[in-house]
This record gives sequence, structure tokens and C-alpha cells, in this order.
Amino acid sequence: MPYIGLVAAQKRDFAAIRDEIAEKYTAIYRNPELTVQPLFKINVLGEVRTPGVYYLTGVEKLSDLIAMAGGETRDANLKKILLIRGDQKIDIDAEQFLKQGRKLNDIGLESGDQVYVSRKRWLSFRNATVLISLATLALIAIQTF
Repeated sequence: MPYIGLVAAQKRDFAAIRDEIAEKYTAIYRNPELTVQPLFKINVLGEVRTPGVYYLTGVEKLSDLIAMAGGETRDANLKKILLIRGDQKIDIDAEQFLKQGRKLNDIGLESGDQVYVSRKRWLSFRNATVLISLATLALIAIQTF
């Protein structure tokens, strides 16, 4: 950080980190006005257009996170989104969540969480077309031999 150097943040409470930063800047400046905002590293997976790692402040809505990931695909099931934290899986009905305008902080978002947008159904029209094509090829192959 400018003028105060590195501040150890790993495995520390956010309030303690914020207080340490404020204390260090107070030693340099008179009455500094600071805003310290934590970022959460969230991995978005599943039925979104650009899955990947995104950094959030926590004030974003679930719709913001999905939009950052390029939006949902046509096969996305917004009634079943999983929040994966270590071995724990938390079901989220995103449609209700979005209607209520709740923010990601409302679900206790933590850095390292994974958000998995599930698929509506395994057999979508697109997948059915591929399966029918494969079955047709298999029948032709069987009939030729």
C-alpha cells in the first residue's frame, strides 16, 4: 500500500485489517478519510457464458455476478444454483433471490466460494439432436456390418 507498505491480511478479521490500515495512515496524515473494501474471489461455474474467477465486494446482487460471467445460457436452471464452500453445498433458488433484490452478502459470501449454475435438464433439444444423430449413425453402422 502506498506509504505504509504491506499489511498482512490472511486469516485475519476484516475489522482488524481496516483498523491497522487506518492506524498506519493516521501516523502519516492528520485525520485521513479512508475506505477499505474487501474483495471476494468467487469461481462461477456451470451454465454461464464465461465461467471463471470473479472478484466482488459483496454488495453486488446475484444478477450482477451472473452478468459478470456473461449471463446464463439457455439451459441454465436459475431455480437451482449451488453455493459450494469446501465440502458444504447450499441450494439457492436464484429466481426468488433475484425477485427479492437481495445482495450476495445476504447469503454470507466468502472468498473462495464457488457458484454453480445448474442445467435445467440433461436432455435439452440441443442434446437430443446430438443423441438422435449418434443413434442413427450407430444403426447405420450395425446394418452395414
